Amino acid sequence: MQKHPEKIAKSAFCAPMIRPKMRNIPCFFMRWVLKHDAKHKGIDAPFIAAKNFDANVTLNQSSDISRARFKMNMETRISDKCFQASKITNGWLLDATLIKPRLLNRKTTKIKTQCLIFSAKNDDVVMVKPQVRLHKLLKNSTLVSIPDAKHNLLNGSEYTICDVYTALQGFFS
Repeated sequence: MQKHPEKIAKSAFCAPMIRPKMRNIPCFFMRWVLKHDAKHKGIDAPFIAAKNFDANVTLNQSSDISRARFKMNMETRISDKCFQASKITNGWLLDATLIKPRLLNRKTTKIKTQCLIFSAKNDDVVMVKPQVRLHKLLKNSTLVSIPDAKHNLLNGSEYTICDVYTALQGFFS
């Protein structure tokens, strides 16, 4: 949208990954660790602090709010070895740490695209403040903040999902 702001009429972002939460580790240090690890182990190697799959995780420890959706997700992960082995990679996390400076700048104010931004109040994966900043930079945007929602908005309660789909339907119709 920054390169061709007139080409896209409408766009929606669901808990955009502008700045991942990194347990109070400074971003510059995290980037250094990621670059170092990627150089020695590879860009597609699992991040050094990535957790192993835990088949005994509870609903409270997950990003899900819906018990039925949590159960379905866990059954899928338990039955498919590919899901169990998938972890955050050095490359993915490095890219995620570089989004904020690339996105939250003067070029963003030139975007004319009508944008709908969903933000989860209890997001445990990404920081909410950069999402609010993105909303302020995008002159033609609407920020929908969903209370009691975690990062995976579409794995939330039926009320959360209903809020998201209702806002999307109104926005795109």
